[in-house]
Amino acid sequence: MMAADSVQEAVARSVLLMRAYAGCGVQSHRGDALAPTAWRLLEDNRLLNLCDPADRTDIDAYREAIWSMNAPALYTIMQLSRALAAGGIPHVFIKSPLLTHDLYGDYFFRMSTDVDVLVTAADRTRALRVLDELDFRLNEECRTLYWRTFMGEQHLEPLRPDFLTVDLHTTIRHPAGYAPDLTRGILAGRTMTALGDGHVPVPNPSDAFLLAAVYLLKALLKYEPAGSHLLDLTVMHQRLDVEDARGITVLASARGLNRTTAFARDAVMALLAPEIETVSSDAGPLRCALGGDDLWTRLLAPSEAGPLRRARCVAASCDRLSGSLRAISWEIGRKLAQKAAHARLF
Repeated sequence: MMAADSVQEAVARSVLLMRAYAGCGVQSHRGDALAPTAWRLLEDNRLLNLCDPADRTDIDAYREAIWSMNAPALYTIMQLSRALAAGGIPHVFIKSPLLTHDLYGDYFFRMSTDVDVLVTAADRTRALRVLDELDFRLNEECRTLYWRTFMGEQHLEPLRPDFLTVDLHTTIRHPAGYAPDLTRGILAGRTMTALGDGHVPVPNPSDAFLLAAVYLLKALLKYEPAGSHLLDLTVMHQRLDVEDARGITVLASARGLNRTTAFARDAVMALLAPEIETVSSDAGPLRCALGGDDLWTRLLAPSEAGPLRRARCVAASCDRLSGSLRAISWEIGRKLAQKAAHARLF
């Protein structure tokens, strides 16, 4: 672990950079003025592009690395979408450079290491056939029941160098288990965005916000730096008018994501309006379950925060007691399936 003072200084500097970007939408900070610890923290959170690219040569190398991954990602999305559409398979691309282009006007704002595409469980076999015809091969580990059922996704590796790995999702997974209403809603409410000489399907703005809130919580519970998710949520939040914000609240409640969304909104407001130190009633149980660590340390430098009681946090993220009980059962089943997969039982 790094020295506590240097970590806290790096966290504070990173929060200021995120707040400045959210306020003016430009990279306004000199990258060469950053201490090494802050530089690493921004890199871990996939936020190095908050630095002015004209100020440090390291940024150029960072951008080149992003380009080398995101250019194949965009080509993969374009070709895969055409093939799935030709096969009559409804699909949506989640995360990916399409999201960063929508939010930041830049396909290369941060790196994408794979292409995430969502289809219905009923269409999984047909989608796998399409991917096979495009010369993708299913990762052997992902053939197990654990990946098919509990993870709800399978990874396919390309045989061609101009393609990127594809993660085929058949469900959106909340830490408390499956989120079937969100999965159905994303597919049903998909919208089209331009790419190259065509258009590809992505989540609509309301579903994108709910999805980002789920990813924020998943990152926290996996001890992963969550700065990129928080900045996405902040940019999305600033685009909402009163009616849009109210619609997301109603949608979150209908899909059992009230507490998850409230926690995300509280984090956004802590970034935008630090002088307002309030915790909403819906987010309270989860904030309490996360323990007494500084919120920014927990979000940006989780390895420096204390251990989490995962089961308690997962239960606290559920809107109803019945959901908490199902979440505990699902977590037990997930762990057993994971052990069985490692032992190659099924």
